[in-house]
Amino acid sequence: MGNKKSRFAGIGDIHKKLSADPESQSRVTKMGRPPGKKSDPAFKQVTVYLRKDIHDTARKILFDDRRQFSDLVDELVSRWISSQKSKSPKV
Repeated sequence: MGNKKSRFAGIGDIHKKLSADPESQSRVTKMGRPPGKKSDPAFKQVTVYLRKDIHDTARKILFDDRRQFSDLVDELVSRWISSQKSKSPKV
């Protein structure tokens, strides 16, 4: 009974081997979710106020379409900016 190894006994050895071999470190990928918009410097978090009924209805439609609320807002604001640019006189 004294010689029985834990099923986790080899993990330390694997870690030591990976730490010692820089080439193998480049092949190791991180686990978990990929980085999202929150950590992307191209995006900025903002707060808006919407009527509750509008928000609830939009969320349901977006969920069915597998889209995010931020994508809808981005699309609508981008369209609005384009329409404003076409209205403004050229300087």
